[in-house]
Amino acid sequence: MWAGSLILLFAFHSLCPGSEISGIWGLNARNPRLSTAIPVAIRIDQTGDRLSVLKIMKSLDGRYLEYRDYVIPHDAEIHFTLQGTEIRLSAPAETWIIDPRGALTISRPSDPQLVLTRAGKFVHDVARGRKP
Repeated sequence: MWAGSLILLFAFHSLCPGSEISGIWGLNARNPRLSTAIPVAIRIDQTGDRLSVLKIMKSLDGRYLEYRDYVIPHDAEIHFTLQGTEIRLSAPAETWIIDPRGALTISRPSDPQLVLTRAGKFVHDVARGRKP
């Protein structure tokens, strides 16, 4: 299931050519455990005025996929600052910041910040069946 989810994640990328904001991020094992479902891998693609987000979530009862398509500026706001790229999503109410090093920080009003690292070794390990 896990390897199949990653194949879907990469196939999704090939369907969104010409992305302005794009990348794959994975959960760093040093992140704190939360009591709610958390994303373990995220794929973001921007094409024109659309921001497409595909998440592999880890819930208490396993993993599942979540796909959202946001319209900019109605459902999402994007700001480019010296601290990085800030994406504010309306539903769910989250602020995502991609810092200059490439890390993706997700802030929710009710939860602590969650930091995901840009894909690299993480994606290759998971594709080979190793759990992070």
